[in-house]
Amino acid sequence: MKLVGGRGDTMTIREASQCIGKSESTVRRWIRSGKLEATLINGVYDIPDKVVNAYLNDQAVDRQMEDIDQALIEQLRSEVEHLREQVKIKDKEIDELHQLLMAEKQQTRLLLEHKRPFWRRMFHRGRSGQ
Repeated sequence: MKLVGGRGDTMTIREASQCIGKSESTVRRWIRSGKLEATLINGVYDIPDKVVNAYLNDQAVDRQMEDIDQALIEQLRSEVEHLREQVKIKDKEIDELHQLLMAEKQQTRLLLEHKRPFWRRMFHRGRSGQ
């Protein structure tokens, strides 16, 4: 993307701030901190168009990455919710199987329990306590 600067391949702080969408004081602060390259000529900063273009391209890439991150986060949330629903279904199935197993265990115990012969029950004979 080629920006149109005021003087050929460079622009002033005001022009750069308008292109970047930041205040002039922010552009000055970035120049002082070295975040933005500029040349001071006769008390006026000249900022190369390529520097502003690079900043704008970086911002565009950052926005694209944020959009991709948001899309991935939403996809992961959806998958997590789906997995939670699956876990609830499986938990319910496990509970039902557990209840069936306990019922079968109870029936097996009753079938295997030693019973006194009918004639001992009739005549109240047999082992003590039975």
